[in-house]
Amino acid sequence: MTLMPVRARGACVAFVMLAVCATSLSARRPSPLDTPVEGPFRLIGPRVRQDCTSWWPTAEQFAQKVHVRVGFETTPQCWLGGGGAHPFAPTLTFDGLSPREALDRLMEMRPEFAWREVDGVVVIRPVPAWMATGHVLQTRVGPFVVEGVHPHHALHTMLDSAQPSLLWPHTDLSLSSLGRRLFDPAATGLIDEPVTVRFTGGTVLQALNAVTEPFGGIWQIGYSGSFMHIVLSAPDSREGVTHIPVRISAGR
Repeated sequence: MTLMPVRARGACVAFVMLAVCATSLSARRPSPLDTPVEGPFRLIGPRVRQDCTSWWPTAEQFAQKVHVRVGFETTPQCWLGGGGAHPFAPTLTFDGLSPREALDRLMEMRPEFAWREVDGVVVIRPVPAWMATGHVLQTRVGPFVVEGVHPHHALHTMLDSAQPSLLWPHTDLSLSSLGRRLFDPAATGLIDEPVTVRFTGGTVLQALNAVTEPFGGIWQIGYSGSFMHIVLSAPDSREGVTHIPVRISAGR
């Protein structure tokens, strides 16, 4: 009878030791956002045209330099803008800063936006969008599984799993776009590689993170009229993008 408390105490000590070990292992893995960038740390600044700001080139460069995934959303009624980095575009210098500090500096430049880390993804969105409880990116998505499908078809399943469904009927003339198809119609890129996604349920934002995880992609949200446009791109957009429109209400 007297041995039971001793065993219970021993089990408790063992559990605490395991927890301490797990914490120590976690502490030894710094976040990429706190890891210094080797060499010059320069990014193309966000493109601003009238009331619209495009984060595409900035986000693409940031993802490549820091080795993290990025998602971003434009302000209402703003399209995404072009992808890729123009060789003569003005750049911003963040030498000596951590990626986290660089992101904070970028938000100081464009205070209408804010960033958060969600599921290991750097997500940049307009401040009001983060605060809007009824925003379409907060729509619940039920669990779904897709195996060995094109990322575009994974988006179809994701949108159809939303509650209510967000899938808008459309004709897929091409699952993806790729610059080198101008010279070789049969060319494929990273965006065309089959993906497997097992999503346990959550929001549209979390589901986008899950769909882009297999190929380390970037997701982007833009608007035109009554449509929200979702674009997924490979870490380097020269390896392809895929796009799907989503019909939404005016109030989102």
